[in-house]
Amino acid sequence: INLNNEQFKIIQNQVKGIVVIANYNSHKQTIISGESNAVDDFLVLAKKENIRTLPLNVSGAFHSPLMNDAMIKVEEYINNVKFNNIDKPIYQNFSPNRNYNNSKIKCNLTKQITSSVRWVESISNMANDISLNFLEVGPNKVLSKLNNNINKEINTICFEEITSYEKSN
Repeated sequence: INLNNEQFKIIQNQVKGIVVIANYNSHKQTIISGESNAVDDFLVLAKKENIRTLPLNVSGAFHSPLMNDAMIKVEEYINNVKFNNIDKPIYQNFSPNRNYNNSKIKCNLTKQITSSVRWVESISNMANDISLNFLEVGPNKVLSKLNNNINKEINTICFEEITSYEKSN
């Protein structure tokens, strides 16, 4: 929580093993990923710097170079799928800018497996390019809270709220 890039690099340089930023979730929340021991060491050093940490229970080192084998398998599959150019923009984790090009979209799908989720940039770019209205499909308003931290003017309606509203009417 509240880890900036400079702090990350300082601590990362003190850790043996692979630790990378997996998610730039908001201005206040950064997720790290990597080798288990290296992540554990990173958390200890971060706490010594009074950086609040919350370990996540995940089953892999997602959005890190350690996912390279998975990326290769996905790439083999995706290369056999035809992608068309589109008329509505796509914003992807790897490249948070609007994109209409089929080959870039296809390439980015595989790259996002080993690359950071650039949520702050994606949401900021979408809000600037398209709209300040978003629909979140999922429980607990996780993305709504992140979006609000990124830009207070963003209106994110949670699918959970829609189904609750429909049930009450």
